[in-house]
Amino acid sequence: MNPLYEIIFVDNEKFIGGTLAETKWMQIPDKEIKRFTYYVPNTRQTIVEENFKRVYHYVEVCSDISGDKKGQVQLEYAYLLIEIGNEIIHYKINLKSNKILVETHNLNDKFISELNPLGWKKGIQ
Repeated sequence: MNPLYEIIFVDNEKFIGGTLAETKWMQIPDKEIKRFTYYVPNTRQTIVEENFKRVYHYVEVCSDISGDKKGQVQLEYAYLLIEIGNEIIHYKINLKSNKILVETHNLNDKFISELNPLGWKKGIQ
């Protein structure tokens, strides 16, 4: 199974991410990231970023309450946020349809300020 992401730090050390179920995000060392490669699940697409200020990743799960998978937790979306310049590039990846919606946010948007600050990993911009 391919990793969810790969990181190369400024000291050229590498970190290999986990899976959607166990991303290893909070295990990333607190070092500047030179290159971040995200392998979009269930596709052959990759998102590669360099020269960014910070990056954030999380997944959204839901629980089926009435369907044929009643009570089962299901992964719905993966989100990748990357701060470049004065904005946040926000990738919303639908894990059912494999479609990617890309939005931009202002740095002081309420949505951005409500994210767990410990989840941000620093780049080199």
